[in-house]
Amino acid sequence: MNYLAHLSLAFPDPASIAGNYIADLLTRYEEASLHPLLKQGLKMHRWIDTYSNNDEYLLQINKEFHPVIHKYAPVATDILCDYLLFLSWDKYFDISISEFSELNYKILEEYSGIMPERISTICLKMVQHRWLLQYQSLEGLEEVLKRTNQKTSFDVDLTAVLPVFKSKPELFIELFNSFYSKCKFEIADWLILQNEVKT
Repeated sequence: MNYLAHLSLAFPDPASIAGNYIADLLTRYEEASLHPLLKQGLKMHRWIDTYSNNDEYLLQINKEFHPVIHKYAPVATDILCDYLLFLSWDKYFDISISEFSELNYKILEEYSGIMPERISTICLKMVQHRWLLQYQSLEGLEEVLKRTNQKTSFDVDLTAVLPVFKSKPELFIELFNSFYSKCKFEIADWLILQNEVKT
């Protein structure tokens, strides 16, 4: 999953939000000296990644995308999840996605001072350009996929999944909601266990 979904699962705990955000950006060197307040969110992010990578519903989305982008299907699935979450937002949250985004930007700004300097710069750029809003349209989704193309090791066009999605959006929405509702339940249990361990 990408930024929006990870932050939504960490919400409303500020430290968990900040730790979740930086997880995919950290180097091993940066992780070794990471501020203690960010470690729980980092741990949560990795638990979510392991869970989602093995989830039957997301694996089904991967299968839908595999014929057009092959091994990069999970990358496109992660990005699509944020758009699918936007489409189903009111099913899971009482506040609007705009309010949620602004709250997260404020939290990330507040925590940027204890992030590794390199990541703090990226974080503030993300806040400045309001990256979370790009998942609110197919056009924005397409732009994210295009930018991700430039980061892949092999030549691939991730936007090739868009016609697949558009051919049966109801299927993808159903698969995502089956995953996300279960994941929210499981992460709540995981957090209870983490708190029990601390005490």
